[in-house]
Amino acid sequence: MILDLMNTEMPPNSTGAYSLGRSRLHGGGFTIVELLTSIAAVAILIALVIHAATAVRTASERASEMASARSLGIAWNGYATDHRGAVLPGYASGFEAVDANGDSIATQTVPIAARRWPLRLAPYLGHDLASLYSGPNRDYATEIAVLPNDESLYAVSAFPSFGMNSVFVGGDENFGGYSDIFLETFGRFYVERLSGVQRPDRLIIFATSRTNESTPGSTGPIREGFFRVLPPAWTLPLWADDYDPADPASAGFVSPRHRQGESEVAIVTTVDGGVSTSTIDELRDLRRWSNAANVADWVMEPIGP
Repeated sequence: MILDLMNTEMPPNSTGAYSLGRSRLHGGGFTIVELLTSIAAVAILIALVIHAATAVRTASERASEMASARSLGIAWNGYATDHRGAVLPGYASGFEAVDANGDSIATQTVPIAARRWPLRLAPYLGHDLASLYSGPNRDYATEIAVLPNDESLYAVSAFPSFGMNSVFVGGDENFGGYSDIFLETFGRFYVERLSGVQRPDRLIIFATSRTNESTPGSTGPIREGFFRVLPPAWTLPLWADDYDPADPASAGFVSPRHRQGESEVAIVTTVDGGVSTSTIDELRDLRRWSNAANVADWVMEPIGP
């Protein structure tokens, strides 16, 4: 019987070829499991490529804005050098601002704009006002370039990419700066000269900023860039206990708009020209904001009777 079976010829199939069994017929194809595995592997590779590209782009944007922060620090120090060590006023009237032609920009001509630091620092940036825009609002420079001159200067003064720590560096009229009463009560609480800075590697001048003011004083959608950043405390706390990304004022208008590893970080420039990144929690240390602060949770107090 066995010999008969072995000697029996296999019947040809419809093509005239002899069938060699199911394993031979399907030996050159893919099973569903193999196909799904291949698709999953390709998807993982695509995700890895996208992640790597995003990381490179993020790092590039952060490096570009850090370069802008460094340029601001150089310009700020250039102002102090030309003014015999006196630092750039933060927010104040009575200080001259000039345009690229050397003509005075009067507060009466551009309301309030000449009080803000960007127009006074402009000569030390070669009057390249576009250099005040970096990071996510870089394209805003193109938008304001087509505005009438007064409107353009106002927008530049109000919404640069970086805000200044004007409360404690240079002085701010809205926070007791240049006020005889405040100076008598609290002493010289803000830096006016480079020689008075105790820790130039720690004291913040500029930080990436954001606001929800469509024009200063009126609310609107959140936008990156604002001329002022506030310290965590002044005569009272100014920051909320918990940072709310939907409320720029909750962290003094500081913008942690960059990612570094798993952290959201802001870019800051210090008096010595250094540029670094810090999280919001790291920036809660008042010693980074005030020359007079000696502890992290310092609050400005009257100097006595």
